[in-house]
Amino acid sequence: MAIQDTMDIKGSLTIQKRDLNNQLVEEIHANNTIVTSGRRLVAQLFSKDFKDTIKPVSQIGIGGNDKAVSDDDLQLAQEIFRKKINPIKDSDLVLLPDSKRIKLTITADLQAGEGNGELKEAALFNEDKVMYNRVIFKPINKTKDFILTLIWEITF
Repeated sequence: MAIQDTMDIKGSLTIQKRDLNNQLVEEIHANNTIVTSGRRLVAQLFSKDFKDTIKPVSQIGIGGNDKAVSDDDLQLAQEIFRKKINPIKDSDLVLLPDSKRIKLTITADLQAGEGNGELKEAALFNEDKVMYNRVIFKPINKTKDFILTLIWEITF
C-alpha cells in the first residue's frame, strides 16, 4: 500500500476598509502567490543548519504597483509602507476539519495616518527582508479618512 501526501501551501488576502467609526465600508479578496524565496524560507525550517538563524514572518509591506507577480519576486514593485504584523497567537492556527490542513491567520492594521497613497500590492516579510509572498489587488486610494485591516489566510 502506498501512502502519499502533499503540502500545497496556499494563501489569500482579505482587505477590510473601515471608516473612522470602525464601520466596514469595503472588503476586497485576492489570492496571493507564495514566491520562491518564501518557499525556501519554509523549507529551511526543516534544516538544522538554519534552526538558530531563520527569522519568522513578522512584517507586511504595501505598495503602489500592480506589476504581475513572478515566482522570482524578492520585493514589492513599489513599496510605500512597512509595519509589523499583529502578534500571532495559538488561536490563529486552526485545523480545518474536512481537509486535514492547518490554516494560519496573519493580520495587520493600517491606521489613518499609515500607508496613505494608491495601494495595489502587498507582501509578507521576515525581519531579514525575505519576502514570503506577494499579492496584487484592485487599487485602494488609502487616505487618513479610513483604516485598513489586512488578513492573510495561509493553509498548509
